[in-house]
Amino acid sequence: MKPFQYLGICGLLWSVLQLGAAPAHGAETAPASTATTSGHPAPVAKKSKARKARKFTKLVQKANGIDAQTSYRLESTPSAYHPVTITVQIDAGAETVRYSFQPEAPLQLQSTTGNGVAPANRTTTASVVVVPQGDGMYYLSLHMEQGGRTSVQSIGIAVGKVSTAPSSNLKTEPSGERVIIMPAH
Repeated sequence: MKPFQYLGICGLLWSVLQLGAAPAHGAETAPASTATTSGHPAPVAKKSKARKARKFTKLVQKANGIDAQTSYRLESTPSAYHPVTITVQIDAGAETVRYSFQPEAPLQLQSTTGNGVAPANRTTTASVVVVPQGDGMYYLSLHMEQGGRTSVQSIGIAVGKVSTAPSSNLKTEPSGERVIIMPAH
């Protein structure tokens, strides 16, 4: 390429940048908004990696329980003595669901959003903020009532190093359903 051809191409590109028109076929330039007063394209910042979206975990539905489908998501990694927000989705199905949250001691309930009612044929989202009182496994119970039937589902919150060894409280019912036996409070 001869020096005059190079200057001609640079001038053409500069004109295109100034006018905001599309560049010539095959020419790659920075967008007009990134041009500097010296006529050279400004450096283009690298795109940062987007934070991975957290997925909802579906809670197990009992065969003889209510028709509502429930799922939850921990909005941050739980740590001892720090609030953790749990987002819960309740798909009520054909009948309205009344719900409430009850933490198992020593998990402390700090706040909840939602009015305790999931209207029929809609998905309702509620947020619960709890504070774990040290490392260990904690449970937040979701109590639901629909059409005279009741159901309780537990959301497990692992804080710190938690043993994954099978619990001696884990039992298998004659129907094949696995349940965890928990003391009444």
